[in-house]
Amino acid sequence: MLLLSIESGNDIICTHRLRSMEGMWLVESNNSCLVRGKKETEMTPPKELHDPTRIPNIIGIEDPFKLIVDTAKKLLEGEIALDASRKGLEVCVNVAETQGKAAGEYVPGDEIDIDAVKSLLQRGLPGLGDEFFNAPKNKFIGLVQEMLEALGVEEGELINITDKLMEFTGGEKNLIIPISAITDELLKRIAEGSATPVDVIKAATDATWQALVVPVTGCLHADVIKEEWQLSTCPMCGSEPGMGRIIAEEGHFYLSCPLCLTEWKHPRLKCSWCGNEDHKTLGHFTAEEYPGYKVNFCRECNGYTKVIIEKDVNRRFAPVVDDLYTIELDIQAEREGFKKPR
Repeated sequence: MLLLSIESGNDIICTHRLRSMEGMWLVESNNSCLVRGKKETEMTPPKELHDPTRIPNIIGIEDPFKLIVDTAKKLLEGEIALDASRKGLEVCVNVAETQGKAAGEYVPGDEIDIDAVKSLLQRGLPGLGDEFFNAPKNKFIGLVQEMLEALGVEEGELINITDKLMEFTGGEKNLIIPISAITDELLKRIAEGSATPVDVIKAATDATWQALVVPVTGCLHADVIKEEWQLSTCPMCGSEPGMGRIIAEEGHFYLSCPLCLTEWKHPRLKCSWCGNEDHKTLGHFTAEEYPGYKVNFCRECNGYTKVIIEKDVNRRFAPVVDDLYTIELDIQAEREGFKKPR
């Protein structure tokens, strides 16, 4: 059984008990147990910790794929409530090991205009967006094949998929492939007649882009504008935000990019999706079985963002891993009527 406390502003507005019956989660509300009252006031960090020269606005993770692999393996040693989370983490280890090797070997060439990217970043624009990031085509398709293998796709299938990918993106005459070319429509065409679901093919292409983007962003963070980033989209590549984290020492809130793994400081009392700052329509809920995590929600756009509180889990947030580990929180958020707006 899980206990959820749903909060809005400073009030706990209701509690739900969730119990499992025949593989389904049933929500039980007990109105007589509803609690309405002020939460304990959070400790405010010392004033000097708010010094922007001490707290970086943009953070890049050192050796992110090693962090992903090590954290996933550690979590797999313990109990995991949801089978889908366990299976996801097992696959995650295989994929991240492949990504780490690829990222370590990749040196960007003429396919990326680094000076143009730096110019955009210095003007406060995401320089590695869809329209700017390209990759050597043969390397990209070779990596897609490796990612498909890491995802458990059989050899005959993965060759068929990568052959179609080569053909549908202009064949061998095109030496460069832009990220903007890998559309949902293209992936659906590739999946036609294949035993491999389109979601698996997309996972392979996304993992490939990530392995190529991360080493580029890693050496460009210093070129991002130093002022605090005002948007919820990634300052490096323009992607929508993934999970949030509250860093252990200072308590600052950061959003994370699910593509390039960049993290950026963001106001804690502001919706990550629509920018709403009205505390009366912002809230969060927690679940007993996931200590150290919460789900922020907004009643203006009905969006939600999962958040890890690092001091409570006693470790650093690991992108991808913590998202997979907490799939059950996504299920609970959707049952409460929240969604990822875009």
